[in-house]
Amino acid sequence: MTAAALLAVVVASRWTPAVGAAAGMAGWLLVLAGWRVSDQPAAWLTGPGAQTAYAAVTAGLLVLLVRRIAREGWVLPGPGEPA
Repeated sequence: MTAAALLAVVVASRWTPAVGAAAGMAGWLLVLAGWRVSDQPAAWLTGPGAQTAYAAVTAGLLVLLVRRIAREGWVLPGPGEPA
């Protein structure tokens, strides 16, 4: 779930919050779809390989977000300004 939330933030920092939310939701739905069709559903979500993959994806997304903030800053629109 952390990776899905971070995916939403990274995408929202590039496009709009709605697109970010949709990307995070889509990422999580892909995980659930994989779990649903897996022969070993418990291992799909909680196994060591899955946890390693989630950690790697989260770390990669965090690096992307930090680079973006370092390059462009993190500026939130003021009241009355478009997002």
